[in-house]
Amino acid sequence: MDSDGDGVSDGIENLAPNNGDGNNDQTPDKSQGNFASLPNAVDGRYVTLACLEPLQLKDVTATTVSPIAPPEELHFPLGFFSFRISNAPKMRFLVAMLLPDGVTFDTYWKYGPLPGPVAEDWYPFNYDNETGAVFAFEEGIVFLWLKDGARGDDDLQANGQVIDIGGPALGPVSVKDWMQY
Repeated sequence: MDSDGDGVSDGIENLAPNNGDGNNDQTPDKSQGNFASLPNAVDGRYVTLACLEPLQLKDVTATTVSPIAPPEELHFPLGFFSFRISNAPKMRFLVAMLLPDGVTFDTYWKYGPLPGPVAEDWYPFNYDNETGAVFAFEEGIVFLWLKDGARGDDDLQANGQVIDIGGPALGPVSVKDWMQY
C-alpha cells in the first residue's frame, strides 16, 4: 500500500529514521505526498526527498542500475534516485535530498538530455543560477533547483511535471585540486 502516492510503500516509509518521519516534521512520510523516504540501493541507509506542497513526488525509486554507464571516474555512494514531480509550477522550485550521516560526495550528476541537439547522457548538474545542485555538506543535504522544461527536467517540456534521475557522486581528486589547500 502507498497511501501518499509517491511510489514508496507505506511499509518501507515506516522504517525511515524518526519512526517513519525522515524529515522529522512530526508527520509520517507515508502520509505526505511531497516527502518520500526510502533505503538507498547501495547500503540500505535511508534517504529522504522533500519538496513543498502542492508539489507531489511520484515514482520515487532507488537503484544501482543506470540507463548507460556513468563516467568511470565517478563513484555514486548511494546509487541513483529517480522521481517525477507532478503539479510543477512554471517557476523554478526546490527538492531537498536528505542523506544519511557520513556520505562523502562532492557533486551531483544527472542522466538525461540537455537542451539542444545532444543525446541523453550523464552530466554534472552544477548550479547555473537557474537550475542545478547546491550542497549543505555538513548537514548532508543536496538541494536540487529544478524548473519544468529546463535543464534538469528529463522530458525538457513545460508540461507540469519534472522527471529526474541522478545521484550524489564523488569524483577523482587531482593534483591541481590538492594544490588549492
